[in-house]
Amino acid sequence: MADSMHIYLAGPFFDEANEQRDRANRVADKLRQNPSVTSVFVPMDSDENTSADFSQALDKQHEWGTMTYNSDIDELSKADAVVAILDFYGHGMDDGTAFEVGYFHALFPNKPVLIYQEGDELANLMLTNAARFYTKDINDLETVDFQNMPVKEYEGALF
Repeated sequence: MADSMHIYLAGPFFDEANEQRDRANRVADKLRQNPSVTSVFVPMDSDENTSADFSQALDKQHEWGTMTYNSDIDELSKADAVVAILDFYGHGMDDGTAFEVGYFHALFPNKPVLIYQEGDELANLMLTNAARFYTKDINDLETVDFQNMPVKEYEGALF
């Protein structure tokens, strides 16, 4: 792994109450304070998403979707690690987060995936088995060494 660590932050950020967006911002802030992290890509802050108008005509929505997909795939391909926020209240696992973790782990099985979870929902066995490090402590995101990430497995109930 390189001396620089580019982190891709996967997680939901679509709820109207902005709880998911606030959580993603807290996670990104902690990661940016981590001395082993060089940069953090947060999809919700990418140009495609900050300028998105979801009331647009269907063809514009598809154009936005293609741009977002391509941007996220490009960033995943450049990432040295993925941090995935597991929380997606009331709906099970966030499809986008699951895709991002699976895509990254399939292409780069030796690069680390870290899962962060605030809630108490059951964890998806596919995601927890792809992860090298699982935590419910947001302060771990500021201190874990991404270049020499230890193994810290999920030990709870699975679905």
